[in-house]
Amino acid sequence: MVRSQNITIKTPGFIFIAVLFILFVFISACEESYNAVDPKTLDKWETYNTNNVLVSDSILSVAEDSKGNLWFGTRSNGVIKYDGKIWSNYTENIGLVNNNYIQAIEEDRFGNIWFGTAYGMSKYNGSEFLNYFASDTSLFDISDITEDRLGNIWVGTYGLGLYIGDENSFERRTFNDSLLDVINVIVEDLEGNIWLGTYGGVLKFNGINFIPYTTNNGLASNEVLSIIQDSYGDIWFGTFGGKYVNRFDGTSFHNVALYSGFIYTVVYSIIEDRSGNIWFANGFNGVTVYDGVTMHTIGKNDGLAGYMINAILEDSKGDIWFCSNNNGISKYIPR
Repeated sequence: MVRSQNITIKTPGFIFIAVLFILFVFISACEESYNAVDPKTLDKWETYNTNNVLVSDSILSVAEDSKGNLWFGTRSNGVIKYDGKIWSNYTENIGLVNNNYIQAIEEDRFGNIWFGTAYGMSKYNGSEFLNYFASDTSLFDISDITEDRLGNIWVGTYGLGLYIGDENSFERRTFNDSLLDVINVIVEDLEGNIWLGTYGGVLKFNGINFIPYTTNNGLASNEVLSIIQDSYGDIWFGTFGGKYVNRFDGTSFHNVALYSGFIYTVVYSIIEDRSGNIWFANGFNGVTVYDGVTMHTIGKNDGLAGYMINAILEDSKGDIWFCSNNNGISKYIPR
């Protein structure tokens, strides 16, 4: 904080003006450095890839379980577990339903870890796998898995609609528009509403009905890839091809531009960190951080492993993990 006080300076006017100018430049520089975000120089980055610990550089998903283990889904090499010291690999050889496209990971209230693949779903209880929807010949491509507050497991698929159930059985739900059956993301909000991001807009389930939201209501695009609820209760939507990301305040949608003059976004993942910053994985353009006032873009020159980021996670320690499409994993340690 800069405190002002009355000072009487007995000096020629030219020197007085010069001193004021120097003070102005100094204070402006201090304020700029205080507000600036420079992850490369102020904090620490670490990179994990096939050159050191990983079995794959293509990471599609990430989740942290209640024990602090991190689970990463790969494109074709099964699941990777990191317990803080050791990296382990889980594949079809030990019971995983399929090695391909692990795009969904969820821990349920009993500590089971659920994995969604391109050919079905697995539940891992810590010692063995139980498989669902398994098929060796046809796609059962799972996009997201979420357990709601009642213990129901919601399973989204690419083209087969929605499945809701428990470990014993699932009931299928399809919609009157095939684009709504392409479900990219499932999120439960603080009030217990379930939000589905689809290729036909957003569906909000209030416990009774599915309420649709589309570009007619203010969405930037009907192809919704990511959803979060922030600490203020607003819902954020990342889309494919929209000019903006959207913030929904419960009544209306507000457009938020990730870049000045940039008119095309592909937002695969959104998180809010413990400081209230919103992080957006913006397709082929790295990551954008929003502090509520300004946007700051992070790329490879800042420490990010690659520009195409599929998933972001803040872990229980406050470290932020970025899963890239072809360049492994980056960890940002903001301290």
